Amino acid sequence: MSTENKKTALKGSRESIKIAPCLLIFLTAAATGVVIRTVQIFKFIDSDTGFYTGGEALALMLYIILGLSVLAFCAISYLSADNKTVSVTGTKNKLAFIATLVLAVSLLGDCYYSCNSAVMSSFTASAGYTSAMKSGLVPLMLQSFFALLSAIYFFILASDFSKGKSNAVKRKLLATAPVLWAGTRLIFRFLKQISFVQVSDLFLELCMIAFMIMFFMALAQTASGVYSEQYKWRIPAFGLSAALIAAVISVPRLIVAVGAREYVNSEYPFSLNDLVFVAFAICLVIKILDEARTAVFSQENESAE
Repeated sequence: MSTENKKTALKGSRESIKIAPCLLIFLTAAATGVVIRTVQIFKFIDSDTGFYTGGEALALMLYIILGLSVLAFCAISYLSADNKTVSVTGTKNKLAFIATLVLAVSLLGDCYYSCNSAVMSSFTASAGYTSAMKSGLVPLMLQSFFALLSAIYFFILASDFSKGKSNAVKRKLLATAPVLWAGTRLIFRFLKQISFVQVSDLFLELCMIAFMIMFFMALAQTASGVYSEQYKWRIPAFGLSAALIAAVISVPRLIVAVGAREYVNSEYPFSLNDLVFVAFAICLVIKILDEARTAVFSQENESAE
C-alpha cells in the first residue's frame, strides 16, 4: 500500500476517537498559557523592546504546552471519524451565527484601522515601491482591502448560519479573502527587522497567523465544496491551534491594557480581531460537534428501525 493510500485509510478511520476532547485540551492549555504569558509580561519581558529579560524555563514550558496541544488537535481531528460529518453551511446554528456576525463587524473595524495606519505610514515612506513596502504602506492597504472583503464574506456566512442556507457555496473567490487578509498580516510582520525568537510577541503572532491562513483555506474549501472531503479535518485542527495561540496572546494583553498600561508594548498592542477569532473558532467547532452527534443519533435510529 502506498504512503498516500495509508494516509487516506487513516484519515477519519477511528470511530472511538472524538473531536470533543479537543475543547477540554483547549480550555486547559489556554488557561495555563494565559497565566504563564501574563507572568512573563509582568516579570520577564521588556515592555519597550519586547525582548526577554529572563524566565527561560517559563518560556520553554509555554512553548511545550502550545506544541503538544497543537499536535493533539491535529492528530485527533485527522483520525476521528467525526471529521466525515464536518460541514460549514446548510444548517442553522445560533451560536455560530452570533460569533460569525461579530467577526464580520470586527473585520470592518480592522479595515478602518489598517487604512488609517497606512495613511500614517505614507508620511514616512519616500517614493518607490521598496520604500512603500518597508514602511508598511503596501501590506496595510492590502490588509484593509481584504479585511473589507472578508467582512462581506462573513456577513454572508452569518446569514447562512442564521437561515440554514448555503449561499456561501456560491462565493468561491470571496471565500479566499480571509486567507489573503491573514496573509497580508503575516507579510507585515516579516517586514520587522528584529529577532523572531527573542521577541516572543512577534514569534507567537507569526505562528498564530500561519495557523489562521491554513484554517481559513480549509474553511473556504469546505464552505465552497472545493476538495472539501480532503480538508474538512483541518477546520477543527488548525482553527483550535490558531485560537489557542490567539487566546494566549490576547488575554494577557487585554489584562495589561486595562489594568497596567506601563507594561504595554506599543509595537504589539491588544487586537480585538484576534480575541473575536478565538470565539469564532470555538463556536464553529461546537457547531461541528453538534452535527456529529446528530449524525450518530440518526444512524442509530436507522439501525434500530
